[in-house]
Amino acid sequence: MDPTDKDFKKVKVLTWVTADDDTTVEISLVEFGHLISKQKVEENDDVRNLVNTSSRVEYSAIAEGCMRNLKQG
Repeated sequence: MDPTDKDFKKVKVLTWVTADDDTTVEISLVEFGHLISKQKVEENDDVRNLVNTSSRVEYSAIAEGCMRNLKQG
């Protein structure tokens, strides 16, 4: 640990949540990647060939029980 280092952009944070059904809730997480697989689309490119069909990833996670009180959206 370096208390003088104030650059937090590269810091990874890990939070522990107990796997207790009474105090936690299972949630679904969705991550989206880049939709187009090419850095720069040229005029003669067929966009249908550049679409990343694996840009959406969904998985389950355990969250704190207070997440039950959140409203969708």
